[in-house]
Amino acid sequence: MRRRRQGAAPAAWLALLCLSAAVLTGCGGFGESRPGQGDPWIHDEDSERWFLSDSLTTSSELVAEHLPTLETVSELTLIDGQFTDPHERVPIPAQDDYWWQAVVTLAPAEVEELATTAQSQAAAGSIGGEPERLTDGELRAAIVGPLEEALSSCPEDWLTVAPVLTQPGYENRTAAGDGLRVLAVCPGGDQLVISAFDM
Repeated sequence: MRRRRQGAAPAAWLALLCLSAAVLTGCGGFGESRPGQGDPWIHDEDSERWFLSDSLTTSSELVAEHLPTLETVSELTLIDGQFTDPHERVPIPAQDDYWWQAVVTLAPAEVEELATTAQSQAAAGSIGGEPERLTDGELRAAIVGPLEEALSSCPEDWLTVAPVLTQPGYENRTAAGDGLRVLAVCPGGDQLVISAFDM
């Protein structure tokens, strides 16, 4: 279960509550905002996600909670939001409506170890098939725009390393129980990309 970042979550919930109550209570402000009119919500069309304009953070708490075996995080950019349009009058979104994504800089040796372990596990048959590979274009389409600025280009395809870092017995679930859409490294590089959602 994800622990939401201090500050952004209350603002998001307040906005949603005001929006659902606007007709009855006249709770103006955010409920009257629309894209292009001072609206803090941004829609990323490629990844089909919504996020608040101030939700980008460098806090490592969320990543440490969900991927505690990472050892050498030296830099991190993280963003969170929701899948559904926050302007729709939905009183309380479902739990799995929330997502978070991060680009994490690790020691190159740790990236190499993750990639090697994922390939070794696949060769030994301990996971189902070869690790998935993603091109730069596929990976960029899966993450929201602000994270692309933190992402380095990968000369090789990105390699999925989910089974190496996830909850034992669950290849696509973090240690704290979030689902994973992407957990990939660039072999020979120093970055790990995470795309997760609440379950």
